[in-house]
Amino acid sequence: MLAAEATALNNLGLVYANTGRPRQAADCYLASLSSQQRLGRVGGEAAALGNLGSLHAGMGQLAVGADFNRRALERYREAGNRVGEAVVLSEHGQTSHLLGRPGEALEQLQHALELTRELGDRVCEAETLHRLAAVHRTTGRYAEARRIAGAALDVHFKEPLDPNDPFLAMPNVLCTPHIAGSSHGVTHVQSVQVVDNIRRYIEGAPLQNQVA
Repeated sequence: MLAAEATALNNLGLVYANTGRPRQAADCYLASLSSQQRLGRVGGEAAALGNLGSLHAGMGQLAVGADFNRRALERYREAGNRVGEAVVLSEHGQTSHLLGRPGEALEQLQHALELTRELGDRVCEAETLHRLAAVHRTTGRYAEARRIAGAALDVHFKEPLDPNDPFLAMPNVLCTPHIAGSSHGVTHVQSVQVVDNIRRYIEGAPLQNQVA
């Protein structure tokens, strides 16, 4: 019962946070945190702490948010949850940037970027790259802020892409729905290859383009 209550409180906090009621959200997150601690659920504790960090940073209480993020990182690492670690580390880097700590921000964001790329989380990767660019611009490193002039992406981590995917909003990124293999004449070429392989199979000849 306590576990279900802790999860429900955390979810209710998310609803309050997304509907502009931060005080109620904070109360729910804190209550969920208390329940998770009593249960000894490190992962649940990390989630509640991370939500509190995001909430306070979003309210402009940056130092408080940074402290919650730091504690969330410790719990996610203890739980071995690298996905949660990457997300919170990216948010922690943004908070450090807003606190006027560019060195810490760059270190945290670079680490978050490495994690997201290892995990294949393109959404978190895009957010982290955006935050890194903001730090570089603030510190006058304009070349690093725009290291890639543009990109064309055809294969995506999640398909079809979510309409709110950050890549779709980037002016220097072209996204296509996994169709780059199609071109003028490709159907004819593929048809010829299929017919040829059917003939080879019937005649007992070696097939072309076999995949081991």
